[in-house]
Amino acid sequence: MSKAVYTNNKKIKNKIFLSIINSKFSTNLNCEPYEAICFSSLDTLKKNEDLEYIKNFSTIDWCSVNGFYSWCHKIKENIYFIDNDQDEQGPDVFQIIEKKKRSFLINTGGWSHNDYFEKAYKNKKKYFNDRLNIKDKLVFFTLPDMQDKRCKTKFTKKNLKDFSSDFNNFIENRKKENKFIEFEKPGIYNIYSFPACDFTGDDDISGHLIELK
Repeated sequence: MSKAVYTNNKKIKNKIFLSIINSKFSTNLNCEPYEAICFSSLDTLKKNEDLEYIKNFSTIDWCSVNGFYSWCHKIKENIYFIDNDQDEQGPDVFQIIEKKKRSFLINTGGWSHNDYFEKAYKNKKKYFNDRLNIKDKLVFFTLPDMQDKRCKTKFTKKNLKDFSSDFNNFIENRKKENKFIEFEKPGIYNIYSFPACDFTGDDDISGHLIELK
């Protein structure tokens, strides 16, 4: 998956932002139409009680929670998903390397990260959203919309039965379908969400930064 975006071809001055360009991994995360990109702590994701939200997962009506498209929503403690934009397109995810830190930019809006990220990063404290506690690994994965008839990748009854007997089967399923990526970098991550009205004038979210403190 690769999100089509506009750009005004801004030149990035700070080296931290140059490292974004060749570090996109969402092209290797098989996110199909009407699926959502999620992220979590691996130890949280291994809990059997997570099966309930997976069985009923849907992005329907989430936009009404705060009035923004492409918001970063908390499903439960330490598990989040990114809503799709107004055109129902999913985001692109970039890995940023700065010295010993590890950060991830989720580009959700209709403009290239080059057009807003430098300004957003300088003022990131203003856009603090939430905090994610990673005790082992940070993982990105996709979930099908179980309530959208257009979604062709919904979990079957057999899938859900397998997940119920051993929830590790869910993780193995996601890996087999190339819908799961993990990073070994524990710690506390701050989540910042950048409203496009402050940068490009749109009415959605330009992107989200997940940054190791």
